[in-house]
Amino acid sequence: MVAEPYDLSYVSKQAAEIDEHFHNEVESGQIEVICPPKEFYPSLENIPQSFGDSPLRIKWRSKQNVDYGYLMLYASFRGKYYIQLEDDIEARPGYLREMKGFIREQEHADDWILLNFCSLGFIGKMFHTKDLPAFANYLLKFYITRPCDWLLGPFLLTRAGCNSWKNTRCKRLKSVVERGYVPSLFQHRGTYSTLTEKKKAMKKYKDPTYNRGLISHTRLNPPADVTTSIPTHNGFTLDKAYLGMAMFWGKRPKKNDNCTFSFHSPVDIESFYFRTGNDEHPSHIFNGSILNVTVDVKPVALVSQRNSPYTKIDKAADLTKFVMKNDGYITVASFNEGGVAKGDVPKSIGPVKTLRLDVKSDGISLIILSEIFIKPRRAVKI
Repeated sequence: MVAEPYDLSYVSKQAAEIDEHFHNEVESGQIEVICPPKEFYPSLENIPQSFGDSPLRIKWRSKQNVDYGYLMLYASFRGKYYIQLEDDIEARPGYLREMKGFIREQEHADDWILLNFCSLGFIGKMFHTKDLPAFANYLLKFYITRPCDWLLGPFLLTRAGCNSWKNTRCKRLKSVVERGYVPSLFQHRGTYSTLTEKKKAMKKYKDPTYNRGLISHTRLNPPADVTTSIPTHNGFTLDKAYLGMAMFWGKRPKKNDNCTFSFHSPVDIESFYFRTGNDEHPSHIFNGSILNVTVDVKPVALVSQRNSPYTKIDKAADLTKFVMKNDGYITVASFNEGGVAKGDVPKSIGPVKTLRLDVKSDGISLIILSEIFIKPRRAVKI
């Protein structure tokens, strides 16, 4: 939306530039360029001062509320969900997949009003489109009282039928109507504001959780079902780490805990690399001098011998340096005192159905699995 109804030449210029760069998307209807009519706006002059803001800032934030109200009313008949974004933000890798996954997690209880994908202001706020008219009208009714993100809290209180989040009933309802996603999927990168007096503050306008959990190397691992018995800490799940989207952060591991990767198709593994800890939390590692954690593989030959070309492990293979466990797993490495486990898997072991990290003693701290790389020679269908 180009919210400049009193400068239509500017609106036309912006629309032309968008059409030039995204012509196919505009033609297909994926991108729409709109501008509210000037008649939609109430008077923005002589608004009572509040919160110590200058008259210029009060006018700016009041107009922004009306802008957003119009945009939400326009979008309320389009699609199922609406998310508020700006043109000067950066998105985490895989943000769309993460949002879709978080939405699916709420399907069992679809009574939420707001999904919050960013802690900053009004960025990353998602609504059902059916709820947009109610919030848009709330913005338009109280547009002069406070900024849009400050109106969101009272709106949710009203919808929950509460006067405060302090009592037990309303605390429970707050977790129902508003659900937050950590870490943030969006970071504000802009250094320019249409409000002159905001420009100096723009550089400090950052979400502290945005870089949290980002990994240094994104790896493409073989498709697998990923499970762990180690409780997840702060929403940093093992499947996100495996997909290269974020680290895995687990609570203190105990003896017999494990992280298991069950491949969709057997994988002839060439090598593997697991790194724990990160710069922010260097002690959150599988320290081999304190905590015994092994890397185990289960060859196809020991999973199912029927109708398989791999009925046994190659007899010529020298497996004396590996440990064969009673449950059919072969230990191929252990984590060292630096929190790293790496190595090669002999080709003679053949295709592997499952790989796991097996904890053999109790841990003393949280654990971060910051890098996972399983390099296949080839995938074999049987």
